[in-house]
Amino acid sequence: MDIVILSALEIDTDFNVNVLTGSDGVMRGASGGHCDVAAAANLTIVVAPLIRSRIPTVVRHVTTRVTPGESIDVLVTDHGIAVNPARPEVKERLTAAGLPVVDIEALYQTSPGDFWRAQAY
Repeated sequence: MDIVILSALEIDTDFNVNVLTGSDGVMRGASGGHCDVAAAANLTIVVAPLIRSRIPTVVRHVTTRVTPGESIDVLVTDHGIAVNPARPEVKERLTAAGLPVVDIEALYQTSPGDFWRAQAY
């Protein structure tokens, strides 16, 4: 596969993805081969809102690691695009195209999820 576009319940600052459980640990669905498809693709893009029902999508550590960060290349949110540091050529191309490329740490800090993060730990 050349390019895949996937979703996520959570993605952490190391690009690890959770598609299985909510931030409360309750099962929300199944992986459906998320990690296999991500690993097989030449470019894996995850698309998710920065905040879903007051709960941040970008977190410090995912609740359940389903897909390892080394398989994820790009995160597209409504607040910007983060590129895995392992893919500098992708970041260069997106930046050259004038797209809003930001660091995933900036997305984490932008997310008003301090309350939720404090409740989880």
